[in-house]
Amino acid sequence: ILLAMDSNLIGSESEDVYFTVKEQCVLSALSLAMDCLKDQPNERINMKDASARLRKIRTVFLANNGKGLKGKDICQD
Repeated sequence: ILLAMDSNLIGSESEDVYFTVKEQCVLSALSLAMDCLKDQPNERINMKDASARLRKIRTVFLANNGKGLKGKDICQD
């Protein structure tokens, strides 16, 4: 998936010390998106759980990029 993305969204591993954090953020968001797109409605994640996962993705991202919860968030929800 990351090969098909615009490299400007997360940078490159050699140029960005937070590449892995950004990569994990994108992969987590895409995983959530896939859970929202299940064919059968009863298999889809509910909005309360989706919102909780988005908040967790954001919290983990901010905690791992060294900026804390008041930092600039590139993994917007």
